[in-house]
Amino acid sequence: MSEPVWDKETIIYEGLTMANVAAGKMEFDPVGHYARNDVLKLNVAE
Repeated sequence: MSEPVWDKETIIYEGLTMANVAAGKMEFDPVGHYARNDVLKLNVAE
């Protein structure tokens, strides 16, 4: 979104659209896709 500021204290403002907010929420995966048995299957062969 914006460049980091390292050498001084400042307030960074950024304009966002509601479409960007919705897209960010769809990318958030708090549990992780590894917990979904329909996405990940682990087979161990002896």
